[in-house]
Amino acid sequence: MNKFFFFLFIAFFIGCKKEPNFVGNDLIDSEISFDTLLISTIKKETFRERISGTFDKLFIGKNVTYEAISLIKFDIPNNIDSVLIDSLKLILRINEFPFDTIVQFQPVSFYKLDSIDFLKYNWNDYSSTNFSEPISLLPNYVGDSLVFNVDTNFVKYKNGFLIKSNNNIFGVGSFGSSKKPSLVIYYKDSLNDTTHNKLTIQTGKNLFIANCDSISDTSLIVQSGIADKVFLKFSFDSIPKFSFINSAKLILRVDNFFHSDSSNPFGISFSKNDSSYSTFSQTIQSNQTASSQFSFDIKEEMQRWINGEKYFGIIVKSQKELNSLNRFLISSPKIEVIYKK
Repeated sequence: MNKFFFFLFIAFFIGCKKEPNFVGNDLIDSEISFDTLLISTIKKETFRERISGTFDKLFIGKNVTYEAISLIKFDIPNNIDSVLIDSLKLILRINEFPFDTIVQFQPVSFYKLDSIDFLKYNWNDYSSTNFSEPISLLPNYVGDSLVFNVDTNFVKYKNGFLIKSNNNIFGVGSFGSSKKPSLVIYYKDSLNDTTHNKLTIQTGKNLFIANCDSISDTSLIVQSGIADKVFLKFSFDSIPKFSFINSAKLILRVDNFFHSDSSNPFGISFSKNDSSYSTFSQTIQSNQTASSQFSFDIKEEMQRWINGEKYFGIIVKSQKELNSLNRFLISSPKIEVIYKK
């Protein structure tokens, strides 16, 4: 009798050798299924928004359909009128040739500005202004610097000046960079003073603005320097409310890189206002998944939208829109969602 129970115990032990978790997993795997859905846009358009390039570059010049101009206002001391100025030098330091073309410098034009708001100045302000005759100066190209010998009346440009050029586009350092613009003033305190003094000013306000060809009705353009951004809106009605989102990716095809100096050139934000695209949340960077394709992980946002959070749309913009002249033509925007009802 004891032997019978012993063999019955061994048989029971062998029969239960598989762990219960393993059996449970088999059952769960056979029951769960995920649906994959590709969602196309119900609205897509390029919109233009004022920016002021204020990071480490100021762009000046023309290239094909591009034109970029820069505005600079030095912090000139008020008592400068009480000294005798011998000479002035304006120094701009090159930090980029964005179109890989070494510029053979022609004269650069300087226009005196009336009082302007550097935070609001845009291309329309520039194109609608009747400027007085410019000062045209040919720079001395020394090392990485453009050195302009300017008239002593230049210190009277206390509201700043606009720089324009027909040269191929070049970038110079801004006040926020290590290659700051410099206004060097050589002066004497009085007519009989034999001491020559030097004052170097490297603080002030600056920005660049750019313009390109008009927006095409058929192209979706992302461009820095103006800036052009793309607004996308999708409908998620085909996904049941409170579905579990396993993954969600916004996918963009890039048809043309006009210029790029960034491995992750795009960012997306989420519009927070149905009437204004300019109010948006923190940017999500792109991942390049192929030579002409970029994707964005929007799983968390998609889950919130499916759970009932208000959705207004997605904004695509250049990651360096304040600091470059990048331009991209994008097409076929879609969202790939894997979910469970």
